[in-house]
Amino acid sequence: LYCLDDPVYEYIPEFRDITVKDEKTGEIRKAENTLTIRHLFTMSGGLDYDLAAPNILKVKKEKGENASTLDIVKSFPKKPLGFEPGTHYRYSLCHDVLGALIEVWSGMSFGEYLKKAVLEPVGMTRTGFERNATIYDKMAYQYFGFDQRDGRYQDKHKNCVYRLSERYESGGAGLYSCVEDYAKFVDMLCNGGVTLSGEQVIKKETIDLMRKDQLDDVRRADFTRDIAVGKIGYSYGLGVRTMIKPEMSPSAFGEFGWDGAMGAYMFIDPANEFALFYAQHESGAAWHHVEIRDAAYRGLREWAK
Repeated sequence: LYCLDDPVYEYIPEFRDITVKDEKTGEIRKAENTLTIRHLFTMSGGLDYDLAAPNILKVKKEKGENASTLDIVKSFPKKPLGFEPGTHYRYSLCHDVLGALIEVWSGMSFGEYLKKAVLEPVGMTRTGFERNATIYDKMAYQYFGFDQRDGRYQDKHKNCVYRLSERYESGGAGLYSCVEDYAKFVDMLCNGGVTLSGEQVIKKETIDLMRKDQLDDVRRADFTRDIAVGKIGYSYGLGVRTMIKPEMSPSAFGEFGWDGAMGAYMFIDPANEFALFYAQHESGAAWHHVEIRDAAYRGLREWAK
């Protein structure tokens, strides 16, 4: 059995001798804390999101498009961490390491495992890592550089910067999907891990653990400052934000979900069997997630009268 508090180095030995760089002095020293699987889930591992770091570029240069998820993730420890594992929250490549761990544990590529364990049982037939001409043609553009003055965008494309090679399957980004597929995934999480066809994909107890607050005061302050701007009352669980102060919003305790980098948004409220998925493809435009959530809850309350 694999446990949340297992050291990552037990499965990827390159993470045994990790170092930490002091952001004030620049001093690099051996880490005092052991990096664990829980640290990865809670974005507390000290990693960053520098996709052009020398260690990553070196692997890409040596192996090119053949560089696998595990190949690139093994290079992460060559760059010092930004802080001791478990002491701060920083959104980062932590979940990419989880994808590599799944490859070690399953003996499959991350994408193959995801397809077998989640996508196929949930019925997500239009979701995956694969890229071909047919899929590319059907993909929606991502829009960048919104200008508030004239309402136009400076750029649009279909590229994914998190696809570091043809074989790299990111644990934190890079899947293509569609609204219908992702709605099935959200419904499964809201329904205690049971799919629309009645198959149990994940235990309800696991979902409850996912949405349990995992942060202390210091890391919660990091999360609120850097990630949950405007979303009052949330903390972070295992890979998801989770509502811990429902008195400060219309949400129920334990309502959970996440926001995509281009503005996609979901919330899942198991207590009320209530969930929502919303998609957009804009970088730099205003997000209206709180307004969408609050309007949905007003509708729920009106319906319940």
